[in-house]
Amino acid sequence: MTKLSKIILVVIIVVIVAFLYVYPRLNSGQEGKIAAPSTERQAQEIPVAVVEVKEEVLDRNLRLTGTILANESVEISAEVAGIITEINFREGQAVKKGQVLARMRVDEEMANLDKLKLSKRLLEDSESRQRRLLEREAISQEEYDRVLTEFESSKADILILEAEIEKKTIRAPFSGYVGLREVSQGFYLTPGSVVTTLYDIQPVKIEFSVPGKYSNYVQKGAKITFRAEGQDQDFTGEVYATEKRLDLATRTLTVRALSSNREEKLFPGQFARIQLVLDRQNNAIMLPTEAVIPELDGHKVFVINEEDRAEERKVTIGIREDKRVQIVSGLSAGEKVARTGILQLKENSKVRVLED
Repeated sequence: MTKLSKIILVVIIVVIVAFLYVYPRLNSGQEGKIAAPSTERQAQEIPVAVVEVKEEVLDRNLRLTGTILANESVEISAEVAGIITEINFREGQAVKKGQVLARMRVDEEMANLDKLKLSKRLLEDSESRQRRLLEREAISQEEYDRVLTEFESSKADILILEAEIEKKTIRAPFSGYVGLREVSQGFYLTPGSVVTTLYDIQPVKIEFSVPGKYSNYVQKGAKITFRAEGQDQDFTGEVYATEKRLDLATRTLTVRALSSNREEKLFPGQFARIQLVLDRQNNAIMLPTEAVIPELDGHKVFVINEEDRAEERKVTIGIREDKRVQIVSGLSAGEKVARTGILQLKENSKVRVLED
């Protein structure tokens, strides 16, 4: 093989190798040019999850703590001194209004009462005779008036003594449950000595304090929900009264509510965690907190229009909850707001809405 033939062969081999090396890359370049628009288009679309704006009922709640009280409670005590002769209740027993709880010794009073009643009968007979004599003008009006006064006085003495005897009978002033007994039979009671305690727990009262800045929101009839210490269920109540002044030490308003206690699960003295409904809005708009972007001069959101483009919208916020915030103005029901990918969004950004 001549030198020229060798050169030609080497050139042919180089050309073939170069073609084999370059052609795949040329072909790949053409495919890249065809696929590039699709990839570029996807890269320009920002994936976002959206939330649809809806109107709902919103209760503005205030979280407070309070104490459960009996509807009525009183220490049953002696009005006069005396020795207990009867105890007519069991501890924890339900009693009715007027039921006798205890009696004191009244032997001496009863003897005096019999004496007064006997004297009254004698005076009554005397008054009757004197009245007949007066009618015949056998005696003067003055003589009759003296007998009549003694007769009326005897009746008053009997009433006074009967009242004293009644004071030695201790009765329930209202229906409820008696507490623990503080005395025993034979115990000498002095005025004010406590016999037991009486509670009415149907319904119960819930007492709590509201910060002064919310005092104008608390009205009679306001609703509360609460959970008592040791209970695993929520109860409801209704405000029935408030103090007419703030506590000077705490600047709070004392409020009381009533709650039904038919199942008797609530007891006076229990601690209660309370939610007070300050007001109710029927057409409130609520958004997840992550959808609202804070700015120096307010807040904004990104509304996704029908062309899947982002529109920056200024909004005014209201009540904040743990995971939601109220939108007072700037949005309407039915609009869609981005809640993810918002850091990448700007005005007129093209988006791709993700399915939930």
